[in-house]
Amino acid sequence: MDDNFVINIKIAERSYPIPIERQEEEYIREAVKWVNKMLINYQSVYKDEFEVRDYLALIAVKAASYAIQYEREHDMTPFDDKVRELTARLDAYLAGEEG
Repeated sequence: MDDNFVINIKIAERSYPIPIERQEEEYIREAVKWVNKMLINYQSVYKDEFEVRDYLALIAVKAASYAIQYEREHDMTPFDDKVRELTARLDAYLAGEEG
């Protein structure tokens, strides 16, 4: 079974065909809802001061800031480094015991 297919999404009254993997569909549809909700919010705050592409740029910055915040809060590098260090120490210890 092919897990890739095309869905049509609608953002700011425009439709876009987008190829996705099946496991992404729920996330993509939720993202489209979020973008459209943010668009309405920005349009109500700024009272049509900008064009749609300007609102979408603001939304892109907001989404990117969420992604950066998530990456920083879920950075596993310190844990990975500690696991590597402990594994090396354990390997060295076991090598010393066997030899």
